[in-house]
Amino acid sequence: MDCNDSASSVSGWIQTKTRKIFESLNATGRPLTESEKVKNWLLMGLPDAQQQELHDEVWLAIEAALGAEHATAPVDEFLRDLLRWRTGRVQGIDAVYDGLRRWAVRGGYAGDRPGLCRELAKLAKHYGLLTGAVGGHPDRRVERELRHLRAMGVDVHRPLTMRFLHDAEERQASNAELADALGLVGAWITRMWLADRPLAGLNKAVAELAYGAGPREDEDLPDHWRGRIDRLRNGRAGVPHDDAVNEGIRNRKAYGGGATRTAFAVLCAMMEAESREESPARYRLTMEHVMPQKLTPEWRRALGETAEEVHGAYRDRLANLTLSGDATNAGLGTRAFAQKAEVYRNSPIGMTRRVAGEAEWNQEALERRAEQLASEALSLWPWETAGQTAPEEAPFKWRIDGGEWHSEDAGSSLVLNVAGALVAHDPGNVERLSGDTISRDLQPASRIPPDSKSGTLTLRAVPGREDLVIYPYGGNYPESAERCRQMGARCGADVEVLFKDGNRIAAFWRLLKERTGGVPGQRDRWRGPSQWTSTLNPDGDRVGIYVGNPDLLWLYIRSGWGADRTSERAARMRRYSWTIQQTIGDQQLGENLERNADDGVSISVQRPWVRDDEGEWPEVAVWIKEQQERLAAVLADT
Repeated sequence: MDCNDSASSVSGWIQTKTRKIFESLNATGRPLTESEKVKNWLLMGLPDAQQQELHDEVWLAIEAALGAEHATAPVDEFLRDLLRWRTGRVQGIDAVYDGLRRWAVRGGYAGDRPGLCRELAKLAKHYGLLTGAVGGHPDRRVERELRHLRAMGVDVHRPLTMRFLHDAEERQASNAELADALGLVGAWITRMWLADRPLAGLNKAVAELAYGAGPREDEDLPDHWRGRIDRLRNGRAGVPHDDAVNEGIRNRKAYGGGATRTAFAVLCAMMEAESREESPARYRLTMEHVMPQKLTPEWRRALGETAEEVHGAYRDRLANLTLSGDATNAGLGTRAFAQKAEVYRNSPIGMTRRVAGEAEWNQEALERRAEQLASEALSLWPWETAGQTAPEEAPFKWRIDGGEWHSEDAGSSLVLNVAGALVAHDPGNVERLSGDTISRDLQPASRIPPDSKSGTLTLRAVPGREDLVIYPYGGNYPESAERCRQMGARCGADVEVLFKDGNRIAAFWRLLKERTGGVPGQRDRWRGPSQWTSTLNPDGDRVGIYVGNPDLLWLYIRSGWGADRTSERAARMRRYSWTIQQTIGDQQLGENLERNADDGVSISVQRPWVRDDEGEWPEVAVWIKEQQERLAAVLADT
């Protein structure tokens, strides 16, 4: 080796060593973040003047657009989502630097790092609109869609929506097109959350959508993306059908953890869709539990002998939540429903005023509210393809005198549309359906205007007849169906109504009882995803069963909530958990023994399942019965 070869080797070694140091430490000696590594790579080796110019005029602009003047995490997230868009793969945030370098080299962008830096600055402005770091979009409709996506707190959509903003600018699409495209994503994400679908699976679907081919020059932007999203409908990332959204609203937990923020965003969007400019500012509002988070003696008396069951099942569901002002919410606390209703009646928020229309707040009222919220949500976030179920798939189908079948997604819409059809068929039916019974008969709108109350009942306009109103709500599906048949009989018409139970979880509980005899204390009216047996020992302990997760179900021991001290209860739960580990170790078991004990529950006995596969239900029912008996034995032995 001659001297020149030796010098060249030393120079290469020094450059490699310098690059590794440049990639690992910042000016303070701390390890570099992913975005700091990217910045150094973009600037490294350029003339000093060019480095300074790119840093001051381009990189600092990226940080400003992302609100990252004092933190690097927003830049890391931007680069991660950019890579998901440009590669179609789920890129972890801890590998952004390596991923971006590989993508840049393979795509030929590494040869012009200043140009790449400027392109990143352009895209960062789009991303800043998604996060709100650069303020709002100048178009009102576009900003309304963006604000809803921000408020939801579900950020998985950003690789795709960043592309929407980029493509709209490149092809000079109208703001109306852009708003419609963003609205599709808003409806998709919102329906997924309302239907209680796992959102983690969206990462891959969104990355692949964003990476794929975009619309042709002659193709409408929202039409293209609706078609692309529709192709996901048979997978878990597909837009949920109306019946899934309806069931989710009835059953999912909407308060606690990340659900609180999303539920607040959903309720605020409903409020603003109804009242528009008259809506109170969101920052002045909080979510209010109508039935309080902790039962008082007065609420126990009001709910009756099933108070614990109703409270445990419904407390944190959307039907039990409404909006109120900060001061109002703090003052209501655990007051009786009659006292709360007096305050609700003066609320500027329509949904809260409607809660006051109930005579009492019990399971029947909660089910009616869930149906009402579902109807409003499906109207606000429709999906024309995925949401339009065939008549045989809808919760209801009906026809008059053997005519054409119609489908309905809610009992209230069934009553309204059957009444409207009967009146349209024969004007004389107005008199036949009219009467003094507000809860059953047609009323003139001149007497009771649409959407106003008669006592505690809110009446709605009959479709096609704004001069007529009717109270359309029923306690359950059979009641709504029978009411429509009776309206037909009063008019001398044959109204056929077919329906299937809109609550598939309730159908599973029925199968459990039919196949295995059920578990101790199982009632025919079990509907919710979380249920408990009757007490199985003198301490009041029960076995709990949870079937609300579409991929995993579990059983556990739940402590009696009597007067025993927290420390005694926790110690008892620890003993149960240790026994479960020793005697039921052949099953998949949960973890977090200590935390569970402090919460008054044991570790869980678990089983993977596909909840939507009804063919699996009989086997699962037998398994639940067996594990419940084993947990009951743990209670007896301990």
